[in-house]
Order: sequence, then structure tokens, then C-alpha cells
Amino acid sequence: MAHPTVIILDEHRPISTLQAEQVNELWRAEEAVIHDVAQRLSEVRALAYAEDVLIAIGSLHLMNHNATGKPVYACAAIVSSEFRSQGLATDIYQSIIESAEEQFDAGTDTSAIGIFIEWQAAVVRTWEETICSFSFEHSKQQRPMQFNLTGITEDGLPQYVYYFKNASLFTKGPVFEDERNLDSGQSATSDLSFCWQSLTHQEQEAVTDLWLSHGVIKDRESCQRRLPDVAGLARIGENIVGIASVFKAPYEPANAMFMGYRSFVSPDARGGFTATRLLKHTYSEFNRIYGESNTIDNMHGMAYVLQNDKLNRYVHKPMGPDVGSFLIGYINDMQMRVKYFDGAKARLHRDTSN
Repeated sequence: MAHPTVIILDEHRPISTLQAEQVNELWRAEEAVIHDVAQRLSEVRALAYAEDVLIAIGSLHLMNHNATGKPVYACAAIVSSEFRSQGLATDIYQSIIESAEEQFDAGTDTSAIGIFIEWQAAVVRTWEETICSFSFEHSKQQRPMQFNLTGITEDGLPQYVYYFKNASLFTKGPVFEDERNLDSGQSATSDLSFCWQSLTHQEQEAVTDLWLSHGVIKDRESCQRRLPDVAGLARIGENIVGIASVFKAPYEPANAMFMGYRSFVSPDARGGFTATRLLKHTYSEFNRIYGESNTIDNMHGMAYVLQNDKLNRYVHKPMGPDVGSFLIGYINDMQMRVKYFDGAKARLHRDTSN
């Protein structure tokens, strides 16, 4: 059979009467439960044909993401049973998503800042675990379009989100920005090191002094308890100016355990990208360890919270261009951001023994 032809529908190319009849036929054949036919027809965005036979339908439904409250399009596909083994749903998803993002960037449809997918295929119900992130290669821009796990339903169905590249949390419509060079300017003068569970005595003393001198931690005893959590250092010359530490941070909605990340950068070393470079370096080292050994195989990635008002107003990209972390939710109105380790998987069914 020749490769199916995918037709994209939008306000300039609305669904025709014949196409609507074909959609209804496929819904009936696949025993789809449709409560409001007119509404569902208005949400159809893609039709796939094998010659002149409709074999798949893709649709978008506007919703607010339950964890972030941000508007996203829920993307769904129905594929004729005899064609389900051919990866057609993936083709439908990609076609719809690229079209929606093109319209967003052009300013013709800025209703949503990304795409939400809940995998509902029957085969998913046989899985014990699911990948935490996956991506499509953009057919025109040759860049990954990365989906990240944001939740797992009580029935064990994984939910993912993809944020448009030029979306903003605070501005309706696209925001185009040049990529930042983290290795230029003031921040490039700081040297980074990974030191998880390997701090020297001299480093322990320097870290403790920095914490105490800036009131990050109130007493030496508390510093001693946190020292084993230190994972990364930033230096300018011989002086430590940045400290990264990690801790266990469960995230129940995605049935995931993260390495919670926190950092402190000395005031005289701020203003560049030292904090971002330290985060990126620390993540990269843990991601390497995750792939090479089972030392942290019970972890799924790294998570951090933007813990001051200024940062929460400044960081506006739902998918960070620097580190690649994404907005997964809020804690006390502060952004919680996550980056999964490569190849991480989460169990689809929670432990209910306790």
C-alpha cells in the first residue's frame, strides 16, 4: 500500500460535508464514543487517506493543563484497526503539531502554548512502565520536538506535554529570542567542577564559610548535614562562588523521583550565566552517571523550583532554551521545572500496598 495522504484542516480549509460523513463512518466503525458530534467535527485537524478511504482522524481540543493552568491543545488520533501497526498515529500527531505551531508562530492561532497527549491505545494498558520523554524530528526545521511526562492517570495512562518553541508564560503569542551563549561574558570566567560525594576537607570548609557568611544556612551544624548533598562548585580563580546541592524530591503525579536541585551563587558573581551553567553542568554529570551505572537508577531526572519573585517573573519560556528543563507545575505559585535523564522510565501503576 502507498504511504497514506494526510490532509491538514484549519480555518482556511474547513472540513467538507463529504469529509464529515467519512469521519462519522470511521467513528462508528471504531465504536468511538462521541457525545457532541458537531463539537468534535469542529476539532478535527487532520485526515489520513489510503487512496480514497479515510483511515485515521486527528483532532485538537483546547484545554487548561491541570498542573500548570496554562492553555494547551489536547491532541488525539483515531486510526482504523487494520492500520494501527503502521505508526500512522505518530504521523498524524506530528502533522497536527507542526501545523499548530506554525499557526502559533504566524500569530493566526495563539489560543494554546503547546500540545497535551494522553496515550490511550489499548497496548499501553499492557505496559508496566513508560518513557519519561520522547521527541519527533521537526520535518522542516530539523530540531527535536520534545514531549515530557507530566502525569499518569489512576488507570495507568501516561500524559505528556510539548511546549511550542516560541511560547511564553506571560505573553499571548510568539516571543522570538536569539539563543544565548552561556560560554561568553562574565560567566565564562568561572570554572565548574562536579564533586558529588567527593568534597575535600578544604572544599568543605570553603563551602561552609560561603553559606554562613551570606546567611544561606544559619549554623555550622546544619551546614555539616548538607555537605554530603553538594554536587557542583563554581570557582573564579581559587575562590568558590557557586554551590549546587541535590536531595530526593518525589513527584507523585508522574510517579517519579527527582533529584531536587538548589544552588547559591555569591552576589559578586551574579549577573552572568554562572547559575545556569552550574545547573547545566551538574545535570550533565548526573545524566552521564545515570547512563553508565546503576548508582542513581531510582531517579528519573532533576527538578528545581524558582524560589523568588524576580526569577518567576523573568523566566517566561515554558521550555527552557538553555538547560532544556520544562514547566511541570507550581509549588506555592513558584515554577517547578524538570529535566528527565536520558532513557528514564516511570512505572505506570503506583504501589498501593501501603
